Amino acid sequence: MAKQKPVRISFTDRTLTKLPTPPVGRRYWYDQKVPGLAFCITANDTRTFYLYRRIGKRPVRVRLGRFPELDVDAARDLAREKITDIARGRDPQEERQAAREETTWSRLFDLWFAKYGTHLRTGEESNRIHQRLLKRLHNLPITRVGPRRLQHLHHRLTKRHGAIAANRALELCRRVFNHAKDLVGFKRRNPVKGLVMNPETSRDRFLQPTELKPFFQALHDEEPLFRDLFLMLLFTGARRSAVQAMRWEQISFELEAWRIPAEESKNKQVLMISLSPPALAILRERKEAGNGSPWVFPTRAKSGHVEEVKSAWRRVLERAGLSLERADRLRPHDLRRSLGSYMAIGNASLPLIGAALGHKNLSSTQIYARLNLNPVRAAVERATATMLSFENPPAIDVSATEAKG
Repeated sequence: MAKQKPVRISFTDRTLTKLPTPPVGRRYWYDQKVPGLAFCITANDTRTFYLYRRIGKRPVRVRLGRFPELDVDAARDLAREKITDIARGRDPQEERQAAREETTWSRLFDLWFAKYGTHLRTGEESNRIHQRLLKRLHNLPITRVGPRRLQHLHHRLTKRHGAIAANRALELCRRVFNHAKDLVGFKRRNPVKGLVMNPETSRDRFLQPTELKPFFQALHDEEPLFRDLFLMLLFTGARRSAVQAMRWEQISFELEAWRIPAEESKNKQVLMISLSPPALAILRERKEAGNGSPWVFPTRAKSGHVEEVKSAWRRVLERAGLSLERADRLRPHDLRRSLGSYMAIGNASLPLIGAALGHKNLSSTQIYARLNLNPVRAAVERATATMLSFENPPAIDVSATEAKG
């Protein structure tokens, strides 16, 4: 059977749209203007541009893209680029195979998470960000995850998920790429370096004096497990994850202290939390009513302790008459901030507040400086008194002043 000669036509978008679909298999047409540019239609009406060339004695077929997403003009331009590359000694098939074999973002993240992420307190949050916000990067080779792509993604995430979520996604990319050289031999500069983040304002929400009474009343009607947990957040200023995972072996009633091991603290240092009389009273009551569990707040969860507080927190806020809809609505973490805020209002120094809350550096404590008004008020009062002491201020000789000038 004689081999069918290739059919050559002048490609136009209109012509290619009208070409018939073969009943079985596939059929090719070739462009009259660009040698080797082919158009393939399959029996299920898939229409694709290809470039056919020879590299040495080996025939090579390069897929250019689908029609009509890739129109005739764009296909011709791309074909000419590939022809030029081949003339310069590049092999498009080998490059495409190398790209398929190259490490993808998803693979790099998996390697990073296995070595570093599982040991972080925020490990699960990192995994959630990767799955929810960075889907567009999953199958991309890491050499294609460049600054322009990441800045564009950051802009999209800001519009869809908010400024903070977009920043966290970019920070995760930066963290993963920091280890790319060690993990997969990535030799390029971290693509996140130099990118512009969204401005963030430190959250300073805490229980206001007018909110304390209704909040305590609402806690009184909550089930003991969550009532005591929320009170411990308020009285210790510890992070929620630490309070939820509190164990009896960490509590010393004699020293009136709670020791959080380094591997369980955010700053990877041992934390000694001072227990006030109200906190000790709660712990003693729970100890006496204990069921032999090693956890202070035991549940039937897989971990053995409280893991989720959303429902209980919502019940408390509703009973207290505190809005659930406002942007500044109270959150569980704000109980930790409340302790630091009332310490500041009580004239405690910033280093003392930082020590109580387990801050690693003073910058984390600066948010409380604005609440420590007593020294400021005293200084303002002294300055005001000084100014008022001059009931008849001396006249200023302007001419003498100008002469000196």
